[in-house]
Amino acid sequence: MTDKLFEVISKGSLDDLVEYLKVYELDISEATDSSGFTTLHTCVSYGKAEHIRALLHIGQNFEKPIYNNWINRQTKDGYSPLLLAVSKGNFPCVQILVQFNADIYATNNLGLGVIHLCAQGNHPQILAFFCEMRMDLQACDNKGGTPLHWAAYMGSFNSLSLLLSLGVNKNTKDNEGRTALHLAVIAANEKVVRKLVVYGASTEVRDKKNRTPLEVAIVSDSKGIVKMLKDPAFFEKISCKTKLQKPNRNNKHLVSLICFITFSFIFILFFCAKGKRYLEGSIGSYMLIGIVAAVIANLIYLMSSNPGYIDLPKTYNWQELYKNAKGEICTDCKIFRQPRSRHCFYCNRCVIRYDHHCQWINNCVGLKNNNMFLIFLFTLIILCGVVDYIAVDVFLFPKNDGMFKGKNAIPPAAIVVFISSLILYPITLLFIIQVKNFSHNKTSSERLSKNRKHAGKRGFFLTNCYRMCCNKPN
Repeated sequence: MTDKLFEVISKGSLDDLVEYLKVYELDISEATDSSGFTTLHTCVSYGKAEHIRALLHIGQNFEKPIYNNWINRQTKDGYSPLLLAVSKGNFPCVQILVQFNADIYATNNLGLGVIHLCAQGNHPQILAFFCEMRMDLQACDNKGGTPLHWAAYMGSFNSLSLLLSLGVNKNTKDNEGRTALHLAVIAANEKVVRKLVVYGASTEVRDKKNRTPLEVAIVSDSKGIVKMLKDPAFFEKISCKTKLQKPNRNNKHLVSLICFITFSFIFILFFCAKGKRYLEGSIGSYMLIGIVAAVIANLIYLMSSNPGYIDLPKTYNWQELYKNAKGEICTDCKIFRQPRSRHCFYCNRCVIRYDHHCQWINNCVGLKNNNMFLIFLFTLIILCGVVDYIAVDVFLFPKNDGMFKGKNAIPPAAIVVFISSLILYPITLLFIIQVKNFSHNKTSSERLSKNRKHAGKRGFFLTNCYRMCCNKPN
């Protein structure tokens, strides 16, 4: 009879199960199959949520100790019906079992609880469900591993993102002294490594073998992760590439650019407007001053513009968010992420058609300001070129006019050439990249991403440029 009961559970409908239990009075609390699964385990294995509800309604008539033993009975591996439902990611089964008072604090033989299994199996909706029940997100298993350790090692990106957004400790060590970042490096998961580091995971923590995550990556020959974690070379720094670390929004690059523009204006004023060495008359001087004004006007606009931020919700509910999910969810902004949008960790906002966060303007480049950013780069290149030309000419052929006369003009001219060239190189490189992006209707973020599913529609060159210039989301 017992074998027939499990066959009805696995293959039959709810009506078949109810009818079978009416005909044969079986003790469903003691029935087990050959693998040690109870009737509830079997229902979970086959995803029969309504079968579970029917059985638990019957179980309400049991004595409390018998009922509790049945609903929480563990297999030889230590899995209760609830733990099995969580590991399989079956949210309806989880909800019903919790509703009927299954033990949410149970752990299996490895010390893994419901939060660990959510993280391990990448089940963010179930994880959010238990988080709202105030479960311990820092609970450790038998080896000291936290849910974040499991999410990092298994590459469970969605669960990892939710845990990080909920503020778990990024640098907790397991019994081997390894942080979640160590395990992500061991698993060679570049996406998880990047996520952990930008959220503040330390790259300097050493495990019991005295190895940092970078040293683990070197031993494992994970070239992509090594390149990600090591300090950039000199020319990479000039190209504005920085070491992967937690983003820190500051005005350092912006102040440097403003100082350069101010210095260029003064330089042009004294060497061109007064000396009139390159363009005769006031028209030429005003043209050069006009370039400076255009750069400043564009800079002010880009600094203060809205790049295309997605509006934040006034209230949110994790369960509703995951239940109504229509695509990728941003766990930081608590919103559905629109196609071609991405979260900026400097601004801590999601931006539509996100290109990149530009340190020179201390703002994001996105849907609403990408076209003006291209114009800004073009005018800045012209300004750098003009200043370089004047400075080189002054350096090579000093004359007795302007503020500095003869050889006295050489030192300031040399300084201007160095500073202007230092800025001109990355700006020109960025301009070329932006032109290429416009011609392909693609953002820098999409170009560098391995996931191309949200890239814009491809068309002819002019069509692509039109879409990018006229603020078309796709």
